[in-house]
Amino acid sequence: MGLDHLVYAVPELEEGVAQVAELAGVAPVEGGPHPGLGTRNFLLGLGGRSYLETIGPDPEQAEPGRPRPFGIDELTGPGLVAWAMAVPSGDLDERVARARDAGHDP
Repeated sequence: MGLDHLVYAVPELEEGVAQVAELAGVAPVEGGPHPGLGTRNFLLGLGGRSYLETIGPDPEQAEPGRPRPFGIDELTGPGLVAWAMAVPSGDLDERVARARDAGHDP
């Protein structure tokens, strides 16, 4: 088990991706749109299988009928909003049970 990815949400996608590229010295690659959610993402490898996901409003999509994920509609600036762990295939139910036993509801 280890880090799968970090989620960096931005209020303006093109500007956010440019900032990540400037800070990292490497340009993220387009991951793609999320139809119906009004978002698009770009990905930047962090080593191994881990990556940074930059996500923001997709200017090519219509406004979604619900709020965008990660509070994107309310953002006043970019920020790290979530992270995801990778678990071995078939091990997810066990990991969820262990997390709940420890008092965390994933």
